[in-house]
Amino acid sequence: GWRGLHQNIIACALQQYRGAPKDCAAWIGPHISARSYVVDTAFKARFLAQNANYELCFSAQDGAIHCDLSAIARLQLTQAGLAESHIHVAPQCTFADKRYPSFRRDGPKASRLVTMAWLL
Repeated sequence: GWRGLHQNIIACALQQYRGAPKDCAAWIGPHISARSYVVDTAFKARFLAQNANYELCFSAQDGAIHCDLSAIARLQLTQAGLAESHIHVAPQCTFADKRYPSFRRDGPKASRLVTMAWLL
């Protein structure tokens, strides 16, 4: 979520990886889409204070600010050394698609989404 992205969890995780980031692949699972994720100016400013390039991850629609969290994650991943072609983004929006849990949509009663990954 946004908190992990703001705390640079991607860079922290890659620092623990013993290989080269260029050899990694990343999958961004179902997440709230920019179309559904309306934020305020303070939220946007918090990210822009970290990296001016995050401006590309925000858009204005109908007088509201929308944030594309997957774009922030992709930017962090490429800045950490992953090839853009090694980054895969799931198209499902957890807010719009009721099959997925969404705290923003359902509040505290929302369940959680867990992803597991491994190499064979």
